[in-house]
Amino acid sequence: MNIPENPGPSFGPGHGSAPGGAPTPPPPPAASAPPHPAEEPAPAPPLVHSFSADGPIDMNVQHVRGNVSVRAEHGHAVRVELRPRGEAGRELAARMRIDFSGGHLRVDAPADEAGNLSATVGDLFRGSGGDAEPGGSGGSFADRLGAALRTLTRTAGEIGSGLDLDIVVPVDSRAVVSVGVGDIRLHGSFGRADLKGATGDVELSDVDGTAQLVTGTGSVTIGALRGQATATTGTGSVRISRAERGTLRTRTGVGDIQIRVLEGTATRLDLATGLGDRSVDLTPTDGVPDAGRTLEIEARAGTGSIRVERVRD
Repeated sequence: MNIPENPGPSFGPGHGSAPGGAPTPPPPPAASAPPHPAEEPAPAPPLVHSFSADGPIDMNVQHVRGNVSVRAEHGHAVRVELRPRGEAGRELAARMRIDFSGGHLRVDAPADEAGNLSATVGDLFRGSGGDAEPGGSGGSFADRLGAALRTLTRTAGEIGSGLDLDIVVPVDSRAVVSVGVGDIRLHGSFGRADLKGATGDVELSDVDGTAQLVTGTGSVTIGALRGQATATTGTGSVRISRAERGTLRTRTGVGDIQIRVLEGTATRLDLATGLGDRSVDLTPTDGVPDAGRTLEIEARAGTGSIRVERVRD
């Protein structure tokens, strides 16, 4: 009588004995699928304010946190679009003050925050036109920069973030823009531009009249220079893509300066850097230069290089 051999208890895959009699460890638990990331809420639709002007206007913008973009266009349209991002941005948009009357456009942060912004930015850039050397002895500019950024960080945290402004004004309008945390960009022809930010990039496509561009931390960029401009940054670079004529005064605390001068423009230079290289690559002009094609440049860098070079028409 044949008695079947007892096969012993049966185990699932991975159990039993390995060669040599060592028990096989149980398989590790299956990895759980990572949770799906929470979907970001859809951006809120912009809040649009539209007006009409008879010609160039005066514009004054004070914004605490968010990017500001302004376009100068032919026509009579004056338009302000508030683009909030998130609930905090929507709450801030509801508190913004927008007024247009008598050729004057005002876009203001809430009254309590606007006061903080005005005092902070004003203190930071008091004397930025030349009374104080960024990065110079005594650290006056650096001290103001540090204090201003600390104040703005607290202020921005209190009111939230995420409100961008897109603005359209007639050509040759005059613009004053102050921003605590965010970029400032102006495109088109403006009669005057006074742009100040504590932290963020500042960009102006054309200078045909007078312009002042200042930021504590960020780059400063001018597309075409055909007027008078001052460009100052505490920490960041300055770039002039095409200097055709006029005057330029530029300073950095820590950062490089690059200026591209249109070929055929007679140029007078006054360059100085505390720690960095100076490089000038300008071909001499032929004959007597046109009286309207002269350029004066004064550039100062605390720590950084200064480069001046030609660009062809």
